[in-house]
Amino acid sequence: MLLELRRYAIRSRTRIRFTLPQAGACMVDEHGVLKLPALRSVPEFRLDSSLDEADQFVLEPVEDSSRPRKISRQELLALLGTTPKAEHGSEE
Repeated sequence: MLLELRRYAIRSRTRIRFTLPQAGACMVDEHGVLKLPALRSVPEFRLDSSLDEADQFVLEPVEDSSRPRKISRQELLALLGTTPKAEHGSEE
């Protein structure tokens, strides 16, 4: 799911914020970079498997003046399912 989040953030120019019990506040920025500001050392957990614990996500458009919107895990999964796949031969 982390890879899909990164792709969606890049393609839609959106920051995606969520909270994990082990890591605190997390964000995937519009460049697809995962940021975990509360961590001060190498975590003892795998983020991709811990991501299943996040229930709420906040989508913040970067280029649009619209307000951030809070969505559930189900809504996010639906959005990720509609994200167009990369064109054949392109790298991400």
